[in-house]
Amino acid sequence: MLTWYENTQSSLEALTENKETPDLTSIITEQEPLASIGTRKVDLFVNKPEELTYDVYHKISLLSPFGAGNAEPTFRMDGLRLIRRWTSGPEGRHLRVRLSINNIQFNGSYLRGGAQLNSFHEGSRVNVIFSLEPAWNAPEGGNSQDIWLKILYME
Repeated sequence: MLTWYENTQSSLEALTENKETPDLTSIITEQEPLASIGTRKVDLFVNKPEELTYDVYHKISLLSPFGAGNAEPTFRMDGLRLIRRWTSGPEGRHLRVRLSINNIQFNGSYLRGGAQLNSFHEGSRVNVIFSLEPAWNAPEGGNSQDIWLKILYME
């Protein structure tokens, strides 16, 4: 079912190699919804998670401002291991997660996902649809720029 996505393997790589302002029109394309995720659309399936860097986030942000006429790009990654999950925000309204794939870890927030805490078990595999945002709290002692997954859907 994911044959289109398998053919876009170098899309993020192209973003990181291009030192000039990238032409993203061939990289971010609208696709028909996939049956496994209902009516949710994604712009790009990430099959090289190591390419999700702050540099890629910065280049994507050049497409902003995002809004009704210019939707924020969304991505999908499958088979991530859920390392840790906890609720945050008022009344535990949000779900925060730490995910891992290929020895790479990502932190993310699933806004208004706190009620689903018990649906996701630590150690299980999950598929996520997300957009990128800059990390708002760097690791202790770290001054590097990092990304955070703004999770839109998780199964």
